[in-house]
Amino acid sequence: MTPRKLFELGDYVSISRPQGPVIGKVVATGSRITKLESVLGTIFIIPNTFISGTTLVNLSEKERFLPRIEALGEKLVEAL
Repeated sequence: MTPRKLFELGDYVSISRPQGPVIGKVVATGSRITKLESVLGTIFIIPNTFISGTTLVNLSEKERFLPRIEALGEKLVEAL
């Protein structure tokens, strides 16, 4: 397990799986499972062991860091 959390309650994540990705809002986490709720209200119960062995994209991370990255990009353009 990494020291940094991959996601928090309320984050939107995409978890890869052979049938296609599961995309939803994290509504519960525990030591053994994570629950995601899709936009249609479907609850997916996913074992944490599966999550640790697959690709996870935290779609909420973009919202947190994009404004900082854009501001940095503007400063770089101004410097050129």
